Amino acid sequence: MTLSENETYIFDQNWFCMSRRLQMKIWEMRFSDRLFAYKWIRNPDSWGVLLIKYSDVYL
Repeated sequence: MTLSENETYIFDQNWFCMSRRLQMKIWEMRFSDRLFAYKWIRNPDSWGVLLIKYSDVYL
């Protein structure tokens, strides 16, 4: 999967449980300066949403 710079990727509730491993990869990539920003958001409807902004990164 290729992620492009300045794009925001949203993972809905179906991804929430599966995203923990992804979150760990994101944390590791953060230290390689390839990751611009990421943020977990807990919506009022209780969906888990992960907003990510990447440069060129392959997962």
